[in-house]
Amino acid sequence: MAVEQGLGPMDPRHLQADPQLLNLHLLRFAAACAVFYEHLMPHIAMGLSSSGGRLDAGFEALRSVAILGVDVFFLISGFLMWQLSAELRGAAPAWEFLRRRIARVYSGYWPFVGLALLLYFVYFPERVEDKNLVLSFSLLPAPWADTTALLPDTLMLPVAWTLIYEIYFYLLLTLLAALGLWHRRWVLPLGIWLSLLATVWAWASDAFALPGLLQRPVAATLYLTPYLLQFLIGAWLARSLRGRRLASPWLFAALAGGGLLVFGWANLVHFQGELISGVWTPQRVVLALPAIIALLLCALSLDQRGRCAFPVLARPLGEATFAIYLLHTLGLLWVVTSGLHAWLVEQRMVISGYLLVSLGIIGLSVLYAHWIDQPLYAAARTLMRAKGRSRLDPSALQVYPQEAAGRDGR
Repeated sequence: MAVEQGLGPMDPRHLQADPQLLNLHLLRFAAACAVFYEHLMPHIAMGLSSSGGRLDAGFEALRSVAILGVDVFFLISGFLMWQLSAELRGAAPAWEFLRRRIARVYSGYWPFVGLALLLYFVYFPERVEDKNLVLSFSLLPAPWADTTALLPDTLMLPVAWTLIYEIYFYLLLTLLAALGLWHRRWVLPLGIWLSLLATVWAWASDAFALPGLLQRPVAATLYLTPYLLQFLIGAWLARSLRGRRLASPWLFAALAGGGLLVFGWANLVHFQGELISGVWTPQRVVLALPAIIALLLCALSLDQRGRCAFPVLARPLGEATFAIYLLHTLGLLWVVTSGLHAWLVEQRMVISGYLLVSLGIIGLSVLYAHWIDQPLYAAARTLMRAKGRSRLDPSALQVYPQEAAGRDGR
């Protein structure tokens, strides 16, 4: 990894590290927009085809890399979860951490799954019975159920499949912390190697091919999931960067650009744009790693140097990420069912109209995150009696004496 040795604790450059991780917020927002874009393109393509038009090749090329938004989320999640669990040792602190994560996920998620249920009852009542309502609200599939439980179409909010994996990661982290293992030096490297071996085996054996994938128990699919590799690498990066100063952000930006080009080329040429499909998950995760790791390191390097292109917008946009991720599919559904999509086609305003719709959904998400989501989270924490730290800890970007940087691992 391209890093320099940690600076002395009194070095004035230490004060340049941005305690708000503004560029990390912007990266989260960019990942949410990438997912939004990937779901938006079929609506625009459908609208253009209705009037005899078609999407330019540039849109499809951008969509070929936009699918990495979810991969960026899993990597950042691992990074942030290490930040928020840096002092966890023992059952009581681990349980406290899990209560905070439960309060965060469900207070942000339940309002949107409730809205989705309302929209389905109003516009598609016949399709409600096809949804797994218990799983849609609990995000906890039975381990012995087959993997069809993880299919997005079985959920009221299809994008919530990623939250099922997040809950799994939190439970795994909590268990390791309760056993006093999470901070052992060998745990993360061992977990990464085991997950990497499982991913390579899944690639080589077509373990995610149909119909075998859907017939496998959920527990086996979660164990084999390559997304765990991204989560663990994110946590390992957070730990490894303690007390170190990253190289120039331009180096990581160049590496990220090259990684995105390689991924997009492989997706379009070798996978015909189908890397988004679950059957190609191992291939997608492995091919995505160079690009998404470089993107994360670029954001962190900028934060270390106190540089941010949009310092005023970064935090509100980052905090609205969860709302954007959950709201955008419902917003697009409403555009179709309300007749707005047909009107945009008639007026030949498909691209400009959907651009305005997208900006509206993002703006609404920012307002929701500030005025509704944060109070709901605070209420959920009180209800769960979940105290302790909930803000991001920028310790991975701070500079410590070397003995302090290594004290938490034995």
